[in-house]
Amino acid sequence: MISAWSMVKAAQASYGQDEEKIFDATRWIARAVIAFAVIGLVTLLLWSIGDAPAHQGSRLTVLARNFGLYGLTACAAAAAGALFGFLFAIPRTREAASVAGRTEDPAAVKQAVLIANTNLERVSDWLTTLLLGATLVQIKDIAHWVSDLGTCPAGATCNFVTPIVVVYYSVLGFLGTYLVTRLYLTYALERTLLMLGVVPAAPAADLTTQLTDAISTGDKDKLDRAISAFQQQASPDLADDPRLNLLTARAAARRIASDPQIEAARKDDLQKSIVAMMRKAGTDAGVKAEARTSLAGDEFGAVEADIREAIAKELN
Repeated sequence: MISAWSMVKAAQASYGQDEEKIFDATRWIARAVIAFAVIGLVTLLLWSIGDAPAHQGSRLTVLARNFGLYGLTACAAAAAGALFGFLFAIPRTREAASVAGRTEDPAAVKQAVLIANTNLERVSDWLTTLLLGATLVQIKDIAHWVSDLGTCPAGATCNFVTPIVVVYYSVLGFLGTYLVTRLYLTYALERTLLMLGVVPAAPAADLTTQLTDAISTGDKDKLDRAISAFQQQASPDLADDPRLNLLTARAAARRIASDPQIEAARKDDLQKSIVAMMRKAGTDAGVKAEARTSLAGDEFGAVEADIREAIAKELN
């Protein structure tokens, strides 16, 4: 059970449930990438320690030289993999081209102009096409080149570790950057376009109708869709609208009440959202009075008592 204070603190950023899921997934990807990178570095350090006595010179000097060489190779491979992962995952705005052709719609033309600068996307398209074609044609040569990284002229210190480092960190950099770019950057760019008005947000009337209908029916699926529709829109005016926040808080409370077997994690997420939304609802005097009335009735009865007390303090 999460305390009311932790609920309030967690909700201060006023992120929606879907936003939190994206952030959580992004953080888990970042942690996994860092963990695998650290495991690789530790393995390289152990190899360097074991390899040091086999060569002439100070053990510490050989250890530092080998580990530094492997570490630099790992960084270079990870950087190259990250670059390719970013190029492969850059979000596309191909629909803007079709919108630009609708000259009879001035708003559509303005929208297309605002998102017409896609130079980086074009570079990504060219490079990914070129890389895929070249890789398929030269796959054997590339494999030989990676393998040859472990061979050196006579007298030099090289071994099979270098190809392993290149493959390991290039793949790690590629996958990590690709997943984060596809998951977070695509979402962030979409939200930015919504906030700038380039992509139209859902009208307030539509959200109000959807939320009101969901509350009146009490259908779980309708409630989930209505809550998600409000949380996914990124217009600052709508996100901070007191009445829409009150309606969504009521929908969240109804969602909790409609399912006695609701998962604990889902219930906690909804209650966090309720705290944040009721705080925003309290910024308008008229809506604040409605929020107090709703909170005092049976509508929020399924919400935990300490959460209702926290909300009541917010509305005082």
